[in-house]
Amino acid sequence: QVFILAVAYLMTFGSKLAVLSLLPMFFFNTFHASQAISMLDAGFLASSFVITNVVARPAGGWVSDRIGRKLSISVFTAGLAGGYCLMALISAEWPIGLAVLVTFLCALFMQAAEGAIFAFVPLVRRAITGEVAGIVGAYGNAGAILFLILLTMQTPAGFFLMLGIGCAILLGLIACLEEPKTFMTEILPDGTTVKIELD
Repeated sequence: QVFILAVAYLMTFGSKLAVLSLLPMFFFNTFHASQAISMLDAGFLASSFVITNVVARPAGGWVSDRIGRKLSISVFTAGLAGGYCLMALISAEWPIGLAVLVTFLCALFMQAAEGAIFAFVPLVRRAITGEVAGIVGAYGNAGAILFLILLTMQTPAGFFLMLGIGCAILLGLIACLEEPKTFMTEILPDGTTVKIELD
């Protein structure tokens, strides 16, 4: 369970950090000649990828409390996979507004997935919630390093497509998550067990 959540956070938070470093130059190189945007304009356009964090990440946790953690992570990851694949198609012929909209929607799914992932963390084992959260969070930073290395080996379009495929593969791992439905069983230090209601 911890491994799956860690990989999920690696794909979401880790890819976010890598994409943020790419986006300003990507927008500039893509639209400078065709639509005469400046580097400053490109930076403003790229900010659409992170500005959603304040709302989308808490919303992802809130939605997971309502419809289920596993389902919400699956839905948000599927949306993120589609978003990255669409970003791979962005070209100089696209209207800038459409490119920003696709980027914005991709970011919404990503930030919501991050919130849903951490909504699942306490369900793994309540007594070591801090340890689980620490491990999962660490994989996000490791993912950023991994993706930044991979970014140097391919074009932006290829990079976005790789991220989309990675998210699609992640859906298979998420299917293996075991989410408690009505209660979770906690093992106390003395070896006894107690049932904790989740509703």
